[in-house]
Amino acid sequence: MGSPRKMSPEQKAFLNALRADLSAFKVEVRRKNKDKQLVLEAIDDHDGGGKIFEAFLVFRLKANLEAAGFTTEICDAAGHASKRFILRGAPGHLRRKAQRAGVAEPGFIAIFVNGYDGFELHNSVEWPDHLMGDGECHEFDVSVASSTTCTELANWYRTKGAGPSPVLGVEAKFHGGAPGKNLAREVTGLAVRMRTPLIYLVSSKLASPSVRKQLEALSRVIALDTKIIDAGAIDVTMNAGVIDASKLSRISDEIVKQIEATIMVAENALT
Repeated sequence: MGSPRKMSPEQKAFLNALRADLSAFKVEVRRKNKDKQLVLEAIDDHDGGGKIFEAFLVFRLKANLEAAGFTTEICDAAGHASKRFILRGAPGHLRRKAQRAGVAEPGFIAIFVNGYDGFELHNSVEWPDHLMGDGECHEFDVSVASSTTCTELANWYRTKGAGPSPVLGVEAKFHGGAPGKNLAREVTGLAVRMRTPLIYLVSSKLASPSVRKQLEALSRVIALDTKIIDAGAIDVTMNAGVIDASKLSRISDEIVKQIEATIMVAENALT
């Protein structure tokens, strides 16, 4: 996810509002410093608007899912409850070890489903490209998948072959300008390659009608034998110093439907 080198006063104010919204949580970014060493950096000290926007989306979806009746929990990479959330500072693999190279691995948000396989909410995870194959993969800035699927992904980086897919993939952009047709084409390409039923472009500016129309057209398309259930361009904006993330409810509502559909399949298998 990109971030402009120079931010306008409006963007800086928006970024400060995002940081303030995250202040209730201990969020750290796992990144490489100028010496190429892995370090953890407090979100308040991180100057990348894109990563802070990602963190906001993760925690706002977490809150929306809790409002829908699900229990969620911050976890480390191994799935243990944690008081801090480690955010990926760059696209990377999903790992199940709590630490690597002496530094904590990025964690996730666990979504509990009583009696059934849980789900996980991740940032900046690379998923298999089902069109290219041969171990190729691409990042989703935010993704959701079942815990079983996530474990399959952690093994897939080593074994390759037919890989898993998330139920949700989000391309997130914190930019000074509205997302253009190039981003719409990028998301369209991901929709075709990634076998993901829910796919969205979420940006800090309202997309143009043509971009919104292009992405909405993906809904109900069948790509690589996977029906895209919902797709679109969604904006999270700030007005009069207040963040408006109300449109994210569309994403969380669709996640709930996917979880409920998974439960129904599991229940039918038992009868």
